[in-house]
Amino acid sequence: MNNIEYLYTIYNNVLDMLRDRQYKVPKSVSLSFKDFKKKYVANNYNITLTHTHTRRKIYVLFSLHNKSKLQYIKQLLIDTYETYPIDTTDTMLILHKKPNNIIKKFIQKSLYSDKVELFWLSILQINITNHILQPTFRLLQEEEKQNVLQKYNVTIQQLPKMSLTDPIAKYYKYPKHAIIEIIRTSRDCISSVSYRYIS
Repeated sequence: MNNIEYLYTIYNNVLDMLRDRQYKVPKSVSLSFKDFKKKYVANNYNITLTHTHTRRKIYVLFSLHNKSKLQYIKQLLIDTYETYPIDTTDTMLILHKKPNNIIKKFIQKSLYSDKVELFWLSILQINITNHILQPTFRLLQEEEKQNVLQKYNVTIQQLPKMSLTDPIAKYYKYPKHAIIEIIRTSRDCISSVSYRYIS
């Protein structure tokens, strides 16, 4: 697979992730390989999408330089939020490789901490939700959460935990303290349900 095909696969996996998060993905963004090659030549794959229910926007910024240094990341975010209002826009920043701890800590301690998600190419090369053994995940609403806790007579902290950094939690961007319903279906079509607390 050459570099254009590799990036095209990643681009489509990002679109799948955003569809699964219930963002509107217009046809103009769902590019053919031929149209993607034009974006590749121009080195501009960035897109802005709107959430179906909340109307909140997400700006997907592909920063594929081999050396993404802290000062460069800072400037990217400053430029982004000079263009997009910080109170209504999230940013998905896609880097060439896994960011170092300095970059992660900067974002965690900055005013962008709950606005910016970091991804990198190697973790986006496959869509983890498409695996045949992957169960179905569903975020419970507040009333459903209370019903589960009451049914099993437990506190939220007594449920099995799923970390915010778990690949599935990151894929769907589950919020902290959420409860996730997990449905597994066996080969004989028998379903089992379990729950996880996002910690």
